[in-house]
Amino acid sequence: MKIPAMPLPSNAKRSVQFRVPLVEDCIEFCDVNEDFDEQLTTLYLRTLMTSEGADPLEWTGEDRRTALWWIAVHLADQEADLAYEYPCEHCGEWHQFAFDMRDLDKDLIRLKALPKINGSVEIDGKATGFFIEPLNGHALEYLEKLRQARTQAPEDAYDKWSAKIRTAEVMACITFDDEDPLEPFTDRLEARIDRILKQPVTTVLQPISKQVMSALDDMHHGLKSAYIEGKIYIFPPPARCPNYDPTGKEDAWPVTALRFPFLAHKYIPSV
Repeated sequence: MKIPAMPLPSNAKRSVQFRVPLVEDCIEFCDVNEDFDEQLTTLYLRTLMTSEGADPLEWTGEDRRTALWWIAVHLADQEADLAYEYPCEHCGEWHQFAFDMRDLDKDLIRLKALPKINGSVEIDGKATGFFIEPLNGHALEYLEKLRQARTQAPEDAYDKWSAKIRTAEVMACITFDDEDPLEPFTDRLEARIDRILKQPVTTVLQPISKQVMSALDDMHHGLKSAYIEGKIYIFPPPARCPNYDPTGKEDAWPVTALRFPFLAHKYIPSV
């Protein structure tokens, strides 16, 4: 068995080759805590990647998720089902829902290259430029650690930590023009956040956030997904309510639009 080379969704001119996971690989990754999904993703992709190129930490989150999916669907002999439970908005019951992960290919977007998008904001009376890009592996691992810190914080500090995470999400998508690109990612990100904390929210953070959201809309690639409250969600096909009798009225069959967390361990084969 051989996994075909995968064109990177953010740059379809570049392809990445993965080998088939071995039994020892699956044993190695079988007991990884799902709370560290991004770290798991980095280690797994590094282990299976056989072609030369950028470290998966440098890839966009969309490239990373698509790579996990790509490996999984090409390992499946026939069906490649993912199963979830969801509360039905029509009958009020919980239903089991399984879908073939191959169907996610219908909404897969590949770009020839990420568009180059710059922004600008006034900081301390001076126009300050920045470059906008999607969250990469470095950023996602950093945000994952913030989420862990939030779970360990007192209950009355939850909203404060959520605000910190939202701020970090925005700042992880930009690079100021006056930054030293040779500095480690985490050092640059935390310096960026510290810089913003001392600025007015309405004239600095909010304008940056609006520019980032607008730019990311123009950079959609990979599987259809969304980053919501610090977690990645995918959007499978709508689910039909099994308690409805569609006899003679198929077009009226009630459906529920679904979103499920994208969990890396669900895309790694077990033994």
